[in-house]
Amino acid sequence: MIGLGDIIFPGLLISFASRFDAAKELVKRCSRTTTARNGAMNEDEAARIDTLGEVPPTSSSTPPSKRYHYHIGRIRKALFHGYFGPLVIAYAIGLILAYVAVWTTGRGQPALLYLVPCCLGTMLVLGWKKKQLSELWAGPKIMRKANQIVATANGIPAVREAAAREANSDLAETTSFV
Repeated sequence: MIGLGDIIFPGLLISFASRFDAAKELVKRCSRTTTARNGAMNEDEAARIDTLGEVPPTSSSTPPSKRYHYHIGRIRKALFHGYFGPLVIAYAIGLILAYVAVWTTGRGQPALLYLVPCCLGTMLVLGWKKKQLSELWAGPKIMRKANQIVATANGIPAVREAAAREANSDLAETTSFV
């Protein structure tokens, strides 16, 4: 049986990883836009680059199999270029280990005994491998920078109105009964 703490504590680490990945992506996107505005890239090239930094194939110029591989590659890159995807997989492995331990011993086991090493160990290994461990430990500067970008964008009325329209259209898409 899984308790509330077995979901909350690893969930906090996983949500931190998701927020860290989103902040890195936001800062990277804004720096790419600034690069395009400063003339290092022309506007057409900047418009064609998608959110992951790749040029998407157009439907008329490429066969469907190449587009399929492009989209599979984007999914892989989105899930595994940061911390979120590997941590979700580590959480699932920790749950499986906890259930195997309960099944083999026939007694209740503390699930955090299996979840914490899987999740925290994955985060530490990935941080060490990417040389971001000290940044993760001290509090990521990139998250503060992303917060500044969002605060600046919220101060611009046109950006705020566009974000409100997008949020309303997303809400309409998710609540429509077709």
